[in-house]
Amino acid sequence: MLQAPRVRKTNLQLSDEFFKVVFNDAFIFSAYRGTTAQQILDESSLSEDEKKFALRVYRSKLYTQDTQQQCIDLCDQLVDVFQWQSNSEGACIFASKIWYLLLAQEQDVDCFKQRMLEN
Repeated sequence: MLQAPRVRKTNLQLSDEFFKVVFNDAFIFSAYRGTTAQQILDESSLSEDEKKFALRVYRSKLYTQDTQQQCIDLCDQLVDVFQWQSNSEGACIFASKIWYLLLAQEQDVDCFKQRMLEN
């Protein structure tokens, strides 16, 4: 089993809007949609600390050849929250951003799923 990557921990309390803004295709793939992550954050009502953390999530690079299986496994665990395209690299990239959040907040996938399903 591959060791989890090291990420800077945070105990920041994240708002419901954080999850709505950050964990959506428009933000994760903003570079491919004619906008920037910063523009999306500027139009949100996230706190400055949430915006900084959102950029950390956005810039994270956890999806690599070495971590591909962990990202695929996370996609499988989140199938009831997101409608992934099967065998999609985009889904793995998206899942890697969630993985970064889970590592930074020292949470598990069930906690994330509960938060997303409440919104």
